[in-house]
Amino acid sequence: MVNHEKLAKLRGHILSLGYQSILLMRSSNFAWLTDGAQSVVGIASDIGSSFILVTQKTALVLTTNIEKKRLIEEEGFLENEIVSISWERGVLSLAQEYINPGLACDYSFFNSPDINSSLSLLRINLTSSDQNQYIDLGMLAAKSMDSVPALIKPGMSEIEISSILAGECIKNGIFPIVNLIAVDERVFAYGHPLPTNKKLKNYVVLILCARKKGLVVSMTRFIHFGKVPLELKFNMHKIIEVDAEIARALVPGITLGNLYLRIKDTYAAVGLAGNEKFHHQGGIAGYVSREFLVTSTSEVQIEHGQALAFNPSAKGAKSEETLLFTTQGLKILTQTAHWPLWEYKNIVRADILEILH
Repeated sequence: MVNHEKLAKLRGHILSLGYQSILLMRSSNFAWLTDGAQSVVGIASDIGSSFILVTQKTALVLTTNIEKKRLIEEEGFLENEIVSISWERGVLSLAQEYINPGLACDYSFFNSPDINSSLSLLRINLTSSDQNQYIDLGMLAAKSMDSVPALIKPGMSEIEISSILAGECIKNGIFPIVNLIAVDERVFAYGHPLPTNKKLKNYVVLILCARKKGLVVSMTRFIHFGKVPLELKFNMHKIIEVDAEIARALVPGITLGNLYLRIKDTYAAVGLAGNEKFHHQGGIAGYVSREFLVTSTSEVQIEHGQALAFNPSAKGAKSEETLLFTTQGLKILTQTAHWPLWEYKNIVRADILEILH
């Protein structure tokens, strides 16, 4: 069930670091190596209920008797690829039996070194299968978001709106792992607005990170009930300018550090100098919402075959899509049908949706 191309890269990687084997406990790495098999039961957990032990000769799933049947019948593993233990003893107890001086891990596990940060460098270079699954996920996330405007109205609470967005996602077979909603003045106050009982009057932001087969897309949309104030439109269009300039700066080999400098300069050029300090600007996406963030010191390079999710923002405005960087250019994976678009230098991004009735 493991992807043999990824398995070969992983084995070479751990050898280059001086290790002979690795225990993958994180659901992100389990999903990456298996092209989307689900090891996690509680979706809020980073650690799965099943692990993969990779040596230079074998790749074994370590699990309990509770999970074994589903892994075989629904995830496609073979009986001889699985080592199981009773639920009473637990998978951690089983994993301890494989600890040795040459074992690395993707989590802090006894004395085995945690090399998870280096695994992101493997995960960000997407295979053709990863890319196809990403395209499917992006379409489902956009479909889920597109359903929301017809289902919400002034007077609803942020929690109600959040439940509607979550329901649409689950209906479409994706999991909303981040589902942030703010209305009216809270839109301007918080970068990560956890939903509350505050009721919608005019303005709402919907922030979504959705997962399927381990991959994660991110997107943000704004809805205004009533005429959008000119100042709000102006701010949104300035942020779209920043997002467009990010897209224009993307060339294979550019580092996230150099991109940060471009973003900083662009904020200044549009009259929002220093805005990069108030919220992260996104970065390279993949099997977590951001594998690497754009920072001033990052030497990680952007290359074709990566998923990108940038999110320049100002108070009350943000532009966020998930993109696939291909040799033919940038493909927007989360393009919605019901939001208007604003164009800047031949690059379009979602504008504020105005609902007048």
